[in-house]
Amino acid sequence: MKLSTTASLLTFGTLLSSLSTSIARPYSYAEWAADSAIRRKQGNGLDTSNNAVVSYEHGELQWGLRQLYERTGNATYYNYIVTGADNIVFDNGTVHGKYTLTEYTLDPVRYSRTKAQKWKTAADTFRKQLETHPRTAQGQYWHKQRYFNQGWLDGIYMGDIFYAQYTKDFQPNNATAWADIAAQFNLMYQNTLQQPGSANYTGLLYHGYDYSKTAVWASSDRGHSPEVWDRALGWYCMALVDGIEIFPTNNAGRNTLLNILRDLAPKVRDAADPTSGVWWLVMTQPGRAGNYFESSGSSMFVYALLKGVRLGYIPDPDGSIVRAMKKAYQYMITHWVIENADGTMNWTNTVQVGSLDQKGDYAYYIGVPQVLNDLKGLAAFLLASIDPLRSAAANVLRSRAIRLVMEATTQADRACFDGIVLSALSYGALVMLYIQLTQVLLRKPKRGRVFWGIVVYSTLLAPLATVAFVGKFRLAEVIYVIERDQPHPKDIAIRNSTQWFSVMGTVCSTLLAWMSDWIMIYRIIVLWNKWWLAIPPGIIYAARIAMSLPLMLIETGRLNINQYMLYGNVFYGLCVSLNIMFTALISARLFMMRHKAERVLGRLQASLYNSTITIFVESGAFFTLWAMTYLILRTRNSWVQDVFQQPYAYVLAISRMLIVLRMAQDRAWSRDIIDAADTGVLDWQVSSSNSIALHTVGDDHPQMQNLPKKLRNDSLSSKSLR
Repeated sequence: MKLSTTASLLTFGTLLSSLSTSIARPYSYAEWAADSAIRRKQGNGLDTSNNAVVSYEHGELQWGLRQLYERTGNATYYNYIVTGADNIVFDNGTVHGKYTLTEYTLDPVRYSRTKAQKWKTAADTFRKQLETHPRTAQGQYWHKQRYFNQGWLDGIYMGDIFYAQYTKDFQPNNATAWADIAAQFNLMYQNTLQQPGSANYTGLLYHGYDYSKTAVWASSDRGHSPEVWDRALGWYCMALVDGIEIFPTNNAGRNTLLNILRDLAPKVRDAADPTSGVWWLVMTQPGRAGNYFESSGSSMFVYALLKGVRLGYIPDPDGSIVRAMKKAYQYMITHWVIENADGTMNWTNTVQVGSLDQKGDYAYYIGVPQVLNDLKGLAAFLLASIDPLRSAAANVLRSRAIRLVMEATTQADRACFDGIVLSALSYGALVMLYIQLTQVLLRKPKRGRVFWGIVVYSTLLAPLATVAFVGKFRLAEVIYVIERDQPHPKDIAIRNSTQWFSVMGTVCSTLLAWMSDWIMIYRIIVLWNKWWLAIPPGIIYAARIAMSLPLMLIETGRLNINQYMLYGNVFYGLCVSLNIMFTALISARLFMMRHKAERVLGRLQASLYNSTITIFVESGAFFTLWAMTYLILRTRNSWVQDVFQQPYAYVLAISRMLIVLRMAQDRAWSRDIIDAADTGVLDWQVSSSNSIALHTVGDDHPQMQNLPKKLRNDSLSSKSLR
């Protein structure tokens, strides 16, 4: 059951009466979408070979053009409808365009309202089909003759809206017809409504049902299909609001449609993705690997619910439905609208088709390709953009509208690209530090516990960082080379999150972060010489690891992405808290020790240990500032956040590698120096005379032998300089 070109085309009687001088109005998204489709010669009753074709996609576009014409008075839209109608209906009212009455499909059926005999004859042809169209034992129209006993949601819009409009125009007193139309809506609702306790419960409607329960996809209890598909439900919601508008106000069938719409509207609102505001292709599987935000169904929901609220069909006392639809519309214009070089609009993320002639399972739906500028999506966006309750952004002048869209899009895209470039630079810096560390270890092997700890750390860090880098840049290749014609790099990254290279990069980056933070806990124990001080950061560290596991599963498509923002904010909040604690504890300790170091080593030698840059490096303050900045940008949903997020793990690793390098070079505060301070050795050398005496005694002097090895070596080095 799908929309037909004839459908919207058979409305010319009412259009003729409203033809008038064009109204001067701002250039809106609706007009931009309509003009773009017209320029591409879409929806004009002809296929790509210029042969006449009856197509529900053409009909949907022309239904939108009719409404746009009535809003703007622009005769261009009216003339395009007339041209499309003439392409498929002969002067005597017979229909060509590959239409066969005995096909018994409701696909080529839509709206008729005219007094012209040509159009009345064509409308009679379609109405005649309904007299002999197959039905289930309950009275539900089959979707097609070859789909025995099957009813699909989308067929309601394609067939029963025409049925209702024909009855209103030519048989307004036909009570049997009105009752039959209401029954079609109700039977579909009752047979496809998802029941509480069902898997992935949403309370919405499955794509279709088989009354005989013999289809491969039919459930054994009620015969319904396994998933809620967004566009099928979108067609049904549009049929409800358009149907209520057509029904006589005093007809009981109108209340049937009202009750169904009022039941579904809040459920549709609640089913939207909480971050983007739009809807998943398969609504019963939000966030599952392979699922994505789909543009045609989302546009249909915005159209249906805004129109329903505007006309008083849907109660919205707190305005939550309108706010949700505005949020969805804002996402639509900033993510799915692209301007071409010739000024036309491209519309993205529309799935090509959805059918129950196969298994109708999740794998089927996500396996159907997306089509650029598919009329089912573009026309639905046009309809959503016409409603006065849509986002105020739709009312702006075209020049400003395009600028806002492109600025928002290019900023986010640029941030994604800049983040990848910064990741490459960070990885390069990390490699240089690793090479320098390796040289130090080879030149001054000590074979002690700290030495081997550094060896193990660096040995693990190198492959983890490299594998994470390979995964990230394989993803960059997909974004900027393989799929370079697709818009929105961030959306491409999400779609590829389950690919081996994305999973590999995410896992290795997470392990890299775990290793890097462990170094700081070790340093706190060394500097304070109190193991219990490591307990508070250790608890946060454990919580951060625990929170990183579900976040890692979400990013690799193993868990529901709807929880991403929640888990992510908690995870990065823990990360900031942990690093603030690291920086505070370490910098406080080093500041306390700086004067004692000067008394022991002298001002020049002590500067290696207590300078401002040393405290900044050893406390990890650089990464703490980086993490705080990213968390602020993330919570504000700033487009800049990607610049800081992409190299996050590498900046963390660099911050820790600088500390490890100082440890290998004997420039970091060591346990020997700290022990000396705690045991009073530093207190022995408080006067300048003792300092001078130390330099005048021999290497085997008892006072020299009492010093820790680190201080003894540094003092000998200082003496040799004298």
